[in-house]
Amino acid sequence: MKRNCTSCGGWMDRNQGPLLLSDARLGMIAIPQATYWKCKSCGKMLYPIATARLIEEQSNRRRDEIVRLYPIGEFLNATDTAAVLGISRQALHKHRRISNGFIYQTTLSGKIVYLKQSVDLFKRTGDGRFSLAESAPRVIRYVSHSSLDQSSLAQAFASWSSQSTSTNTEVAYTTRPQLRHSRKAIQI
Repeated sequence: MKRNCTSCGGWMDRNQGPLLLSDARLGMIAIPQATYWKCKSCGKMLYPIATARLIEEQSNRRRDEIVRLYPIGEFLNATDTAAVLGISRQALHKHRRISNGFIYQTTLSGKIVYLKQSVDLFKRTGDGRFSLAESAPRVIRYVSHSSLDQSSLAQAFASWSSQSTSTNTEVAYTTRPQLRHSRKAIQI
């Protein structure tokens, strides 16, 4: 089935399969199975409602994944966030732009917490969103030389890299024995 492109007037083909999208704030977003229309001439894409919902769900999942990489000290509770913004807690929770994601937030231990950097940006500009893909903290995984030989080390690097759902993961090799025990404190 074909349809006309709304931009160039060319023909759009219906496609079904994996979809890889680039988001300025979140980086790459992968949808494993999607239906979409793509123009042969200009490359414009149109998404049916079901695919748009999948994209939104995956974007929300990716945003939460990146926000959770920040240390706990980088978050404010609702009371502190309301004080910084100069509004009441009730106004904070009812604020339409905040509830629509204009301030990055996540839930920790059943409580909503707000990213400080996003709160400050929202106070200055009215939009607390910034590029999470570029500014997210890096997760570093350490491997001790005493536990792996060279071939095992290469396999460990490859498996950790492939298991990582975030682009913000680095694998480090160290010979310092004091770092062997720090692996528990590092997100793996």
